[in-house]
Amino acid sequence: MELANQLKPSMSIGDITYHVLKAQGKPLHYRDIVKKVLEIKPLPGLDDGRQVARVLTELNLDNRFIHLGGGDWNLREKISLRAIKQYEDEWEN
Repeated sequence: MELANQLKPSMSIGDITYHVLKAQGKPLHYRDIVKKVLEIKPLPGLDDGRQVARVLTELNLDNRFIHLGGGDWNLREKISLRAIKQYEDEWEN
């Protein structure tokens, strides 16, 4: 089944993002993630900046995702434990 047919507006932002990143198979820049999420799940009543903030907040709160730096995000399950530790150490310093 095509990815677009699997994604529904009733899904959470996190679930949509998970399926998009899983299908992509590589990290995506947050702008690309936001664009794809909003294509599936519009956030009416929010200006563009608040829409971006809403999606990024959901990514930050959802442990399935990891920020790789430079605006790129990936699925935590796709990253080795060693790499996760390295990213976390870099963010702490």
